[in-house]
Amino acid sequence: MIRDGLRGQRKRTSSGSGNVTLTALERWERQLRQALDKVDAELEAKYGGSFRLRPNRPEQGQTANAKYDGLFSVDAKFSMGYTSQKGPGYIIEMRTASADPVSDKARQAMLKDAGIFLADALKDAFPDREFSLEMDGSHFHLSGDLSLDA
Repeated sequence: MIRDGLRGQRKRTSSGSGNVTLTALERWERQLRQALDKVDAELEAKYGGSFRLRPNRPEQGQTANAKYDGLFSVDAKFSMGYTSQKGPGYIIEMRTASADPVSDKARQAMLKDAGIFLADALKDAFPDREFSLEMDGSHFHLSGDLSLDA
């Protein structure tokens, strides 16, 4: 086995038709994706009926990935932090796919709720980790224990 780290120790997991081998990075990002999908579902439940979807946007639950359907898309990208005073971490963005204008007041309420939902989802997904979740402009910045250790 390769040692744990970015190159990652591969861990066998069982999947319906056979075994899938995941690196530590893939396991980490899968857990993060599940947390983001939970936030997406909570935002959809609270705000989904308040706005019309863009005509080309599928209804919630109509695609295999929550970020491609419904009113919300919650996604994260790792950043080395060169242009942010917050340093390296994940930039988490919440986008709306509304055909209707979203007022600044409504958008701020959505972002506030997204931050609460996100903090809870991260605690559930990574119970033994210490994170910092801060607003960075109109996005969230996630830093702290981002190690790939199991």
